[in-house]
Amino acid sequence: MAPDGWQLPPSERLVCFDWGEWGNWQQLARRLFEGLRTLEAQGVDAILCPLPPASELALALRDRLLRAAHLGGE
Repeated sequence: MAPDGWQLPPSERLVCFDWGEWGNWQQLARRLFEGLRTLEAQGVDAILCPLPPASELALALRDRLLRAAHLGGE
């Protein structure tokens, strides 16, 4: 999951979900589960995305991502 404008290395193995504008935490929060479901439906082996800072609404988004990471690892 990559925010708008973030450059990823070219790869035939890489699947990208355009997550939204970095810093627009409301938009990223709205699109979080859509991105996770979309990538999961495509059968990806791992989902990578940047962690928002630990402040304000970004903190809640960060918490959801960390919880999802722990659930996937168990």
